[in-house]
Parts: sequence; structure tokens; C-alpha cells
Amino acid sequence: MSSRLARLNGVSTVRLLFGNYGQSALTPDQVFDLGARADSPDAQAIVLSCTDMRAVEIIEPLQDTLGKPVVCSNGALMQWAKKQIDC
Repeated sequence: MSSRLARLNGVSTVRLLFGNYGQSALTPDQVFDLGARADSPDAQAIVLSCTDMRAVEIIEPLQDTLGKPVVCSNGALMQWAKKQIDC
């Protein structure tokens, strides 16, 4: 979601930690650490946005640790596709 579209839908970015490079080189443990560092008391959820990032493996443990929803690009895409075919 673009930042403009996000703002139009009432979503704001609290903390941005990583640029648009190198995500595919991160291990799941590094992605977990990145997500944990991105957390803030003001954040209602964590978004790990890159389809080349290995985030699926750490979504549930990170949600359990932070006590808030964690969304990754591939997971969001799968939920959207599932909704489109009414599964």
C-alpha cells in the first residue's frame, strides 16, 4: 500500500526501519528482530512489507511476542487471493 493510499484509509506509519534493499538476504531470525525493533507503543500492528522477505515463518511467534497483529506481504496476498475465490 502506498503511503498516500494508506493515509487516505486512516493508516499512518509510526516507525520505518528498513529501506527498499537487501530484504531477501535476511534470515527469518533477522526478520523477527527487525519486526520487534519496529514495534512501538503507538503501533497497532506491524507490517513487514516485501514479497522477497522470509517473514511467513515468524509471523505467529512475533505476534505472540508483541501482542499485536503482524502482517507480511505474502500473507496479505494469500488472504486476498483466498477472498477472491471464496475459500
